Amino acid sequence: MNKFALFLKTSLLDPFVRSFQRFTDSIILSILLVIFSIVNLETRGGLAFFGEMLPFLWLTLPLLIFKSLLIERIGLNNLWKYLLAGGALIVTISFFLITRFWLTTTDVFLSIRLSAAWVVAILLALIVNYFPKRENFAFYVVFLLTKFFVTIFYAVVLYSGIFAILASIEALFGINLSEFIYIDLFFAVIGLVAVPVFVGFLPGHSEDKQENDYHVIWKTVFAFIVVPLIMIFSAILIVYIITSFANPNYYGFVYLISALVTAFLTLAMIFLLEKFETHYPHVRFFNKYWPFVLLAILAGFVYELVIALLSEGFTLTTSIYLYLGIAVLALTIVRLIKKPLRLGHGQIIGVISLLAVITAVFMPFVNIL
Repeated sequence: MNKFALFLKTSLLDPFVRSFQRFTDSIILSILLVIFSIVNLETRGGLAFFGEMLPFLWLTLPLLIFKSLLIERIGLNNLWKYLLAGGALIVTISFFLITRFWLTTTDVFLSIRLSAAWVVAILLALIVNYFPKRENFAFYVVFLLTKFFVTIFYAVVLYSGIFAILASIEALFGINLSEFIYIDLFFAVIGLVAVPVFVGFLPGHSEDKQENDYHVIWKTVFAFIVVPLIMIFSAILIVYIITSFANPNYYGFVYLISALVTAFLTLAMIFLLEKFETHYPHVRFFNKYWPFVLLAILAGFVYELVIALLSEGFTLTTSIYLYLGIAVLALTIVRLIKKPLRLGHGQIIGVISLLAVITAVFMPFVNIL
């Protein structure tokens, strides 16, 4: 077998086959959802009530992946596979009914809740194999991040190629294909190729990820680009809020957004580079002292958030600031606790993020203006 054929086998064919073997119900559901989505689109919503459920039924995919990984870890029998698969479907349908008939709201709120539910399902699938305190969680996350972007690259190349072929047929032969053909193609590439290939890359519970699974590109980008930028931007933020009383160009919402982005990136870098503190002195300095700098930034965040709440009340924007602010403040405080905990640092990030997102999904926004 030549190198190109070997590359195709290991990068596309093998993951595709593994996904059907390990995540059979997930792949079957993905295929069915592609078919239903295309039919609903071509019939302009002809599936009626079922068509309204389709965006929520896609949410079943990460739940089924979580179910399969959980069964592999615990070693449950086949009966539990079917029971938990049914449970995942019931959860999805229940969430649809709750958001449609109980948490009735605007399309914007519905989109936020659906997006947050996706984050919940993905976080569950992400941490199931490394909960509560399994080592090398950061290596596992970066490995999946690498495979995610590889899958996106494959999907984009495939979509672009087929898109060009279909566009050429329409232009050269005067054939008018369906007006939704390119959206149909998008669903097909995602559901029939991208999902099976990416899922096929997911390691089993017995597979331990090591430092060599942490691609050098990520290590370089995180340690030598992202971390220095965070340090510089943190200093700018602190100066920005200190001088806010005398700065006519100061805007509170700019600080709130910037502080949240800085906080999430700081916590993420501390987690992802924790194993490389001995390799890079500046990373060791960053991981040790920057949580204190982050506390100063978050103090300014709380100050600006209180001002926003007093002047605007609980709007959609201030509510999101509040939820996310509580999450990053909790993560920062936990990071500063020196006592050994039952959870690893990365698992703590996952659990607190999970709780914050669940709150955003189900807690009604108070006094939305």
